Amino acid sequence: NCSFQSNTARDGAGLYNSSSNPGLTNCSFQSNTASSTGGGMYNGTNSSAILTNCSFQSNSATNAGGGVYNDRSNPSLTNCSFQSNTATSGGGIYNINSTYSPINCSFLTNSALTSGGGIYNNSSSVVNATNCSFPGNSALANGGAIYTERACTLTNCVLFGNGAANTLATVRSNVAITLLYSLIEAAETGFTDGGNNSRTPTSPFTSTSSNQLKGGAPAINAGSNSAYSTANGPANDLAGNTRVFRGQIDQGAYD
Repeated sequence: NCSFQSNTARDGAGLYNSSSNPGLTNCSFQSNTASSTGGGMYNGTNSSAILTNCSFQSNSATNAGGGVYNDRSNPSLTNCSFQSNTATSGGGIYNINSTYSPINCSFLTNSALTSGGGIYNNSSSVVNATNCSFPGNSALANGGAIYTERACTLTNCVLFGNGAANTLATVRSNVAITLLYSLIEAAETGFTDGGNNSRTPTSPFTSTSSNQLKGGAPAINAGSNSAYSTANGPANDLAGNTRVFRGQIDQGAYD
């Protein structure tokens, strides 16, 4: 239960990690500003932070990683939220030579001046997300929700309002962004259909400032329980409620 607020630094204004593996639970990173990378947090040189129920809100970085910057690090992100973070690249998270698999995470209204409003992955980074929500993120160039230079997979995820056809992007023709059991805006075509996906012309969320699912949303009871179990998902969703309600998991960060 810690708070990192309104700090400034070149890298890692909220928290700077180098060759360290901190475990943080119920922590808040808010309004921190980095003049280079990692507005909220910087993880470098094999720093594998374990983050549970942490929030990154309104942090900024002049270069990369408004919320979190990962360099040669493999953090764990469970039930974490990224909201209104900004950077030139990777508004929510920027990854270089890093691997991680966020579960039950929310990426809401993060923005990048170039690529990767929610998440930016370089060619040596691997990110596979399970039950994550991506509403209202933006990038002026590529990938309102995600920009990646290496193949990634999204399972049980919901993406809407991230720039329509610019939601997902990669500049490499041999790189696939694969979706399984996920819901995505009708206009987006830049992904590989791994099966059991659906499209929606209208937002499944209760409002533009929330990623809770509204009644009747096609993401309700549409996820894969086995995929969530394989990803070692926790018993509770991002709001602390029972993750699998009435037998079948919802898509996105909330059940």
